[in-house]
Amino acid sequence: MKETMIGAWVGTNLLNLSWLPNPQYLSDATLTVARVAGGNFFEVAYTWSHEEIPHSGRMLISVNPGNSKAQVAWCDSWHQSVGLMLCDGTVDDTETLTVLGTYGAPPGPDWGWRITLGQPTDETLELVMVNIPPGGPDDLAVRATFTRAMSA
Repeated sequence: MKETMIGAWVGTNLLNLSWLPNPQYLSDATLTVARVAGGNFFEVAYTWSHEEIPHSGRMLISVNPGNSKAQVAWCDSWHQSVGLMLCDGTVDDTETLTVLGTYGAPPGPDWGWRITLGQPTDETLELVMVNIPPGGPDDLAVRATFTRAMSA
């Protein structure tokens, strides 16, 4: 992950509930990226809202510089009620993080959940989350876009 990701970001969060007649909800959002635990890990903290109710999420990210393998422990106040989602993936040549986790959807098989965090430019950041139903096409769940927050 790029060192230029570290810091405070502001932007918008698009929540896509594709099964509803009016599926898209746009809200203001914030995001911070910091190095933690002696600089060995990244922590991403973000806020957003749905129908005027504030929500937040966290990701603790580990990246192995030797092989670009990544692990993420993720939680969000709206998407999950208990437990962490553990995700595995990689950081590519552009230093974009892409990880995949799963969650139960009884009585059927588990669904996939892909998280991508990238920095298209030094001043923009994008967080995308995608639902992956069994046997179906990927379904955008979240697209949050950010610009660097101005210092006070």
